Amino acid sequence: MRSKTVNVRLGPRSYRIIIGSRLLEDIGKFLKAIPVGRDMVVITNPTLYSIYKGILKRSLAREGLSCRFELIPDTERAKSEKVIANTIEDIAAYGRKRSLVVVAFGGGVVGDAAGFIASIYKRGVPYVQVPTTLLSQVDSAIGGKVGIDLSAAKNLVGSFYQPALVLSDVSILKGLPKRQVISGLAEVVKY
Repeated sequence: MRSKTVNVRLGPRSYRIIIGSRLLEDIGKFLKAIPVGRDMVVITNPTLYSIYKGILKRSLAREGLSCRFELIPDTERAKSEKVIANTIEDIAAYGRKRSLVVVAFGGGVVGDAAGFIASIYKRGVPYVQVPTTLLSQVDSAIGGKVGIDLSAAKNLVGSFYQPALVLSDVSILKGLPKRQVISGLAEVVKY
């Protein structure tokens, strides 16, 4: 496995971005290497869950990490107050005495929602971004900008909360629709 590491230097909020192919197979090793907790709550959408749950579970189990999946819609609706509150209630029922780490496994919507949950649950628990779209790999998973929508407007409530790690597995991009790839490339060109 070949990968490249980019260090984001923010003093005590510093983190690494690891970019490579087939990184998901070793996600457990990457998460175990950052001393943040042993109990993973993977927030994702039903589509990604059905494709990748086995790979994630096996890799985490090999490293002695527990795993619970929380599924949220694959639409902007996932960032609603109701979905966020229900997800937090589910996490609270699971994680009362656990050393929780939130893993955002998805595109920008999942990353925003999971990062926001991590920023407010127990006044902040560590989280890891595992972006699955080109746009989220080059934009939303980097920089710690997280938030949710209110009925008045999108992204009205949020914060800046840096991840403990960003793991960008470019092999996931092979399955993306052409439109999503073009959208991500447009963002790259914009930069």
